[in-house]
Amino acid sequence: MRTAVITGITGQDGAYLAHHLVGQGYRVVGAAREQSLGASNLQLLGIRDQVEVMPVDLLSQRDVMQLFETVQPDEIYHLAAQSSLGLSFKEPGMTGEITGVASARILEAYRLAAPHARFIFASTAHIFGQAQTYPQSEETRIRPVSPYGAAKAYGHYLTGIYRDVYGLHASCAILYNHDSPLRPETFVTRKITMGVSRIKHGLQEELALGNLDVWLDCGYAGEYAEAMHLMTQQERADDYIIATGKMHLLRDFVESAFAYVGLEARDYVRVAPAFFRPVEETKLVGDASKAKKQLNWSARLCLPDMVELLLLSDLEIVKREKSNRSSTQIVLGV
Repeated sequence: MRTAVITGITGQDGAYLAHHLVGQGYRVVGAAREQSLGASNLQLLGIRDQVEVMPVDLLSQRDVMQLFETVQPDEIYHLAAQSSLGLSFKEPGMTGEITGVASARILEAYRLAAPHARFIFASTAHIFGQAQTYPQSEETRIRPVSPYGAAKAYGHYLTGIYRDVYGLHASCAILYNHDSPLRPETFVTRKITMGVSRIKHGLQEELALGNLDVWLDCGYAGEYAEAMHLMTQQERADDYIIATGKMHLLRDFVESAFAYVGLEARDYVRVAPAFFRPVEETKLVGDASKAKKQLNWSARLCLPDMVELLLLSDLEIVKREKSNRSSTQIVLGV
């Protein structure tokens, strides 16, 4: 039985990756913050009792060393991060520590305690920020324009250094936007589908959003988790763009979501300057031809597919939310 360690196992990507690896017969060990040990996403996927979740402070070199020394993993997937672009502007120091500097501690513990393992760093399209060309490839110049993108760029570069200098099997998965019903509402696509669902059920009157004319290359998180696993199975470590290669305006996603429930977006959407980012990135769309050629991987679902996938889930969630509110009102005699 092969053993995999996943940092950030309780998040969207970590949960889907754990689900995939459990299905492949792995022993899966997750590193999580103390307050995340309940692991609701793992419970939602039905695998909470099939994985081991350990409390690990990723800002502690001692904690990470102890984890790798104890578990002796065959594969390490470093997914943990402060991944909100907007929050990174408000908390750049915290984002740098969790998303960037923690990666240095993990790579060093990997080198010292489990150098035989194969390692994946979850990089991001946001390292390209103001890319001058599109689609972007693995050779595109890195030039982030957000604290989040800069922190990820640090981890991305560092992974390459550990691969080249120490000969480790360390790879970067350059993940473009990817969604699922497990993604928090702090991310715009899930904010939209939950908002549409609440409006449909009469629990919300309007949906306030920022710039609707941004471009998205967006796929399904479950498929991107499979791609990361495929990367560890390659003879040589390397970096791969994981993307759909298709661009869609956020405006199209919004209009499709409202149309799915029989409503007109213009009747409910309010553009709010407070939700605009300090700087907008250029068209981030990925060229995943290398992943298709070498990993035999390509995205099956893209942004239009995510409208139905997310709404099927969120409409049910809001239906239960509405039912619970009604039950509470009856109990309280309201």
